[in-house]
Amino acid sequence: VVIAKVFNTTLPEFEISWNNWLLSEDPAVRTVVAARTEIVAALQLEAEAIAQADAQLYEQTLDADADDTWLRTQRRLFSNLIESGNDDSQTNAAPVDEGTVRQYALVNLFVQGELARVQVRVVQPSNGLDGLVEGRMYKRVGDRWYRTEPQAFAQPKRMLFETNHFRLFHSRADTAIVIQAAPQLELAYARLLALLQLSEIRTVKRFQYYLEDNKFSIEITDEEVNSWSGDTTAIPVTTPAFRIWPQEMSESNALVYNIMTRIYGPLMTEVNNSTPSQKWGMLTSGYGQWLLDESLPASPWYGTEYAQNELERVLRQYYPLQISELIASADAVDSFPINGLLLDYIVATYGEQSVAPYIRALGEYEDWDTLAQAVFGVDGAVFEDNWNQYLAEKYPELTSK
Repeated sequence: VVIAKVFNTTLPEFEISWNNWLLSEDPAVRTVVAARTEIVAALQLEAEAIAQADAQLYEQTLDADADDTWLRTQRRLFSNLIESGNDDSQTNAAPVDEGTVRQYALVNLFVQGELARVQVRVVQPSNGLDGLVEGRMYKRVGDRWYRTEPQAFAQPKRMLFETNHFRLFHSRADTAIVIQAAPQLELAYARLLALLQLSEIRTVKRFQYYLEDNKFSIEITDEEVNSWSGDTTAIPVTTPAFRIWPQEMSESNALVYNIMTRIYGPLMTEVNNSTPSQKWGMLTSGYGQWLLDESLPASPWYGTEYAQNELERVLRQYYPLQISELIASADAVDSFPINGLLLDYIVATYGEQSVAPYIRALGEYEDWDTLAQAVFGVDGAVFEDNWNQYLAEKYPELTSK
């Protein structure tokens, strides 16, 4: 109505005119629009190569000048996609069912010169990856855009954003994400300390490189970070621009998640000074994800469509749940949702104040019956029966056989 009265035109016509003016007046807008069109074409070419299992065509979508290690990784990922999509594919010409192949829809775009930081949504209806957002890097060569390594976007100029408990070193491209993430990060840190019944964290030997005045130094990098590095003065964390995360999570959510998963180690050193018995298996490795989920503003494992699918899967597959099977399991993916269900029950029945004593008890006791009596005041079998009854009442449609 406002557009009609003021400009004597319809809203769609006004928007078309506005965008045409932007294209004609602003070179930066022209650059982004052109890059968007060309990168969409590059995404379609990659999807076509994967759908046809055509390694040669796929190779043409990659930056030939990229680092050899990165190129080898991309080729291996391509091979894995083809092998998982078509067990009989032995040649480049073997087609793959498109329902099992990743395809991509462009979500966001940040252009800087000949480089572009791209966010795409994974479209894979028959797979749990459907709906995830993935960060990528593209480089323009001539009139084509090629997928390239994240390091190509690295900027030498580093900036510092400091909070009560964190020093966040980052590039200019990540400034907005860091500013949005900072208050969420402080809240998540405080929440995790509360769950573990810790007032503060002291410097422990393994993390002495990264802690100064009770502040964690975090280096937000464009490089892929998969392990600890003991020769630096900051904990390396990959920027969310180059991670994959559920579309329900914002970039700031993803950054908080990445950082909290990296500082989780020293916090758990405070909780479990003794090494838990190996007998506990996935019972000791799975509770960490629940703690993070409870403290974070958003997590891939909590409150997302992916998390809901995982919860439904484990309940349909394993109910009634057994502590002994969880201890014996070697599947970390299954252990995350099952441990989450276990801790949800503990909180609902015994209160949040029981979480920290339960986790500490895993480092003190050797069998479930003794632990259950010491922490919850019931026999192990009774605890398990009550847990399954709780699940049956909360998820009747998933637990009925």
